[in-house]
Amino acid sequence: MKKNLAIILLYFTVSVAYCQKITKAVTENGDEVVLYSNGTWKFTNDSLLKSDIRTEIKPFYKNENATFLVKSNKTNFGIWINPKEWSFNKYTNDEVKEYEFQLKKGDVYGILISEKVNIPLEGFKEIAVANASKAA
Repeated sequence: MKKNLAIILLYFTVSVAYCQKITKAVTENGDEVVLYSNGTWKFTNDSLLKSDIRTEIKPFYKNENATFLVKSNKTNFGIWINPKEWSFNKYTNDEVKEYEFQLKKGDVYGILISEKVNIPLEGFKEIAVANASKAA
């Protein structure tokens, strides 16, 4: 009996030692999040992750105003842009980034990272949310 009690107490002591401190917070948009002591976080309402990201497959098209093709040097890939609305810079000293894009009349930015990885279109939603959560 004493042996079983000692094992149970040891288990609870170890469990408490490995628990993370959590803090609830509210974002500037009013969404509740849980902050963990290891620097990670998550929404308290997981439906927030699913509501705004559409993943239906639709055909892609080139806008008629997109007249300039920015081509990747790493893969057989390119992006058509409207040079009247977008500016871009080529990265030469970065292994991952190839180009940075900026909307000329606004605070919208983009980075072209081309990799030879086959990811189904349906999986982008989960990857984008996971990367954004990790980066935040």
